[in-house]
Amino acid sequence: MTTKSHTNSHGSPTFVAHRSPSAVSLRPRGSSKRNQTLKAKKLDTNNLIKEGSSAHGSVMEKRFVTAVRTKRLDLSLARQDIASPELPVFHVFPSLLIKLHALTELWLTNHHLESLPAEIAVFTKLRVLGLAGNAITTLPVELHQLTTLEALYLEKNSLHTLPAMVTFPPQIRELRLDNNKLSVFPVQITKLRLLNRLGLSHNQLKRLPEEVHRLRNLVELNLDYNRLDADFPDGFAALQRLERLGLEGNFLVERPAILDRLPALSQIRYRRGI
Repeated sequence: MTTKSHTNSHGSPTFVAHRSPSAVSLRPRGSSKRNQTLKAKKLDTNNLIKEGSSAHGSVMEKRFVTAVRTKRLDLSLARQDIASPELPVFHVFPSLLIKLHALTELWLTNHHLESLPAEIAVFTKLRVLGLAGNAITTLPVELHQLTTLEALYLEKNSLHTLPAMVTFPPQIRELRLDNNKLSVFPVQITKLRLLNRLGLSHNQLKRLPEEVHRLRNLVELNLDYNRLDADFPDGFAALQRLERLGLEGNFLVERPAILDRLPALSQIRYRRGI
């Protein structure tokens, strides 16, 4: 490589390098490939936004643009059955969302979803999943693959039971299953050792499992409006960190004596049901 001196418009010398045929490029190896990858990602993102807007209008386009930047996508409706022409009610999980696999939050509240696809497992960075106010009757076995998930909202759905093959991600700290149709306490919940807040109000639970003792990190437990009686398992006394407990509207003749063995319990809703 040879170097020649020139004078710029300010009179200062500048140096322009001329490459000889045998000169070695100083460009970092792989930079071209990385640039191509970045361009491809940008193209995919633009195509995704266009696809979303063409399918569901400008509201969806704005939310997709925001989601690409913030990793948070909220497609919730204010109330079920109330939708604008630009943001419809979803009866099936939108396949378009699978392409946004880097999301950390996804909200699909108040739609008409009846199930989740196996492809839900692609959201490997998801921390919050909001699915309240749908018509979900079953959960996919792939749910446990969302290993970063910390909060799962499934209130106001149509879950009657949770088969043993369906397990929850181990990192969950908040789980809301209020206003479903569960008649048996899903024992797989007791494997969530990090769980802080659990909502199971307005179901049809008749008893708690002995395995409840595993939930030693529970701070809040809402069991309002079920069919529980005072026959609580001995394992319930292991919930030494429990601060808030809802028992209103159950079949309790008297306040369960085992509650006296919970030193952290400071708030309790208790009123006999029908």
